[in-house]
Amino acid sequence: MRIEAAGSLEQDAVRAALSELEVDTFAGRIRFDETGKNTYRSMGAIQIQDGDILVVAPAAVAVADVIYPAPGWTDR
Repeated sequence: MRIEAAGSLEQDAVRAALSELEVDTFAGRIRFDETGKNTYRSMGAIQIQDGDILVVAPAAVAVADVIYPAPGWTDR
C-alpha cells in the first residue's frame, strides 16, 4: 500500500509515504516519523529459539541475543 503510494521502491520515497500513514492495527495505533520509527509505541523484535518466542530487540527489553544468520531449515 505505501509502496504504491510512493510510486517507487526507492528508500526515501517509501519512507516519505510511510510518514503519511496513520492506522489502527491489532498491535495498536501506528504512525511513523521521518526516521521510520513508530511514534505511538516502540515495537520489539522476536525470534523463535528452541521453540520459545523470545524478545531479541531492543536491547533494553531483550531476553535473548538474536541468532544471525539463522540456521538452515534442516538444522532447526
